[in-house]
Amino acid sequence: AMSAIPISQKLSGTSETMVRNRVQSKLEDYLPASTDSVLCDYVMVMLGNMKTKEQVSNDLEAFLGDAESTEFTAWLWQLLEDVERRDGGPPVVSSATVKPAARNRSRSPVRGGGGGRGGRRSR
Repeated sequence: AMSAIPISQKLSGTSETMVRNRVQSKLEDYLPASTDSVLCDYVMVMLGNMKTKEQVSNDLEAFLGDAESTEFTAWLWQLLEDVERRDGGPPVVSSATVKPAARNRSRSPVRGGGGGRGGRRSR
């Protein structure tokens, strides 16, 4: 099965930070009362330990519930596959798959703004 492919070692440092942030905010959707990052850290550790999708889902059931852990893990694996594809291929300037959150509106122009002066001009 595809989900058995360990995925976390392929993350670059910047991607890992991004994944951690996305995981944290996603977990807060499920557990509004929990603002600490313990569960997020736990998820990242499981990824670091090369757990499969099924193992991650099973381990999260105690925290999220059965259906929620399955749904969260499916979301997480999709995120990781997107990140891996982006890390592995040419940089994607606009990722249409990601819901534009308000905080992404002012994206810094550094990425891909290469051509010297004029690269930073906002439309």
